[in-house]
Amino acid sequence: MIPDQLAMWDRKHGLGEHAVYREGPLPFAERVEPLFPRTAEVLELGCGVGGDAYFFATKGHHITATDYSGVVIKQNHELRQHPTLKYSVLDLTEVLPCETESVDVVYAHLSLHYYDHETTKTVFAEIARVLKLGGLLCFACKSIQDSDYGKGEEVEPNLFISAKGHVRHFFTSEYVEELMSGLFEIETIDESEEHYVNKTAAFVRCIARKAGNHE
Repeated sequence: MIPDQLAMWDRKHGLGEHAVYREGPLPFAERVEPLFPRTAEVLELGCGVGGDAYFFATKGHHITATDYSGVVIKQNHELRQHPTLKYSVLDLTEVLPCETESVDVVYAHLSLHYYDHETTKTVFAEIARVLKLGGLLCFACKSIQDSDYGKGEEVEPNLFISAKGHVRHFFTSEYVEELMSGLFEIETIDESEEHYVNKTAAFVRCIARKAGNHE
């Protein structure tokens, strides 16, 4: 059984472990924002401390920034406000709080890699539902090249639970292509390393658009 991650994230944010990222956008956010339509309706999944969400808002977009942790959402309300930015608590295993084909962009940095394969497929189907035709999906997940890969109990292929109960589903480019099939048209997939939370992390990053044949 995959353990729930809420208590872990509430604790991490309560201790301010990611607070340094509140002050500025991550490199992936800076890379993808020029691709957004002007004054886009953006849904961010797993906003964390809100640095990317605030950056998007300052660029003229309307942002709904969501996170599983009520602790960090409360912090963001107090510390990172903008007129076109709103925050809400969201469990990604539930139906997304958006009308069908109502969103221009879904952005998710390191928030989609905590689930088993069947749940992951459901999450991506929900993302496709809320995106407009041709809408943009931009996401990054930990890759199998990451230094944490292989640590803990492997409960599904590339899905590990650490000794402390931290769930990580490590992606490959091939797995991303599988998830995108029939839902999205991929524009780019790449694998990269960057300094993140005091160490070098390895990511798979994808930019894709909702496919016209999605029902």
